[in-house]
Amino acid sequence: MNKYNYLFPLLILPLLLAFTAQPSHAEDTWYEPPVKSALESTLAAEKLHSEIKIYMKGQTHPAVERKIGEYKSNKRSNAFWKDKEVACETAFISALIALQERAISEAGDGVIDIYSLTAYRRYESTDKYNCLAGNMIANVVLMGTVVRFE
Repeated sequence: MNKYNYLFPLLILPLLLAFTAQPSHAEDTWYEPPVKSALESTLAAEKLHSEIKIYMKGQTHPAVERKIGEYKSNKRSNAFWKDKEVACETAFISALIALQERAISEAGDGVIDIYSLTAYRRYESTDKYNCLAGNMIANVVLMGTVVRFE
């Protein structure tokens, strides 16, 4: 008996596993969480700039003195081992913060007509936003118009 006979099963087993293992496909899921619950969250209370007002598309807002420009914010959040709605909420708040910071840098005092544009899918709602979440990442893309109110 050859002294290397014990190596044969050790070499063949990984090859068999490699050819018989099926790839796992993590599928992203669309979520439409409510804006209200995100804005009432602890994260929003701690991080959003209270001096820069935000309004979703279709919401009434004060009269606009000047439209500065439309800007995009693309934010992701870790969704690994997290509730997907919590991960979406974190990405949404991060995207709002980025829009508010753009308003500050452009000397605006508000962002109006905010809508979702995640994965080039336009979604307009006064009370919901669009989020694409998988096993690892939640993604929210927002478009909004930075303005100066009267």
